[in-house]
Amino acid sequence: MDDILSADSIFVREAAIEEQIKYGTATEVAELLSELPPEFYSSAASALAESGVRNKASFMGGKLIDDMLKGDINNSR
Repeated sequence: MDDILSADSIFVREAAIEEQIKYGTATEVAELLSELPPEFYSSAASALAESGVRNKASFMGGKLIDDMLKGDINNSR
């Protein structure tokens, strides 16, 4: 069983994604989103909606969030 605080823990990974979206630059957030595996789209969409990142880059607003929740985005993986 994974330790809840290990780097491999889904909880730790989701928290790191949320923090990066909240505090990262628009470029960093865009890079992060391009690398995320699909299992983190829901968490990332929620973090995007809460973070106000769309004020840094409008393309990270509603349509991207909706597309992530539907699984309709392509990433670099």
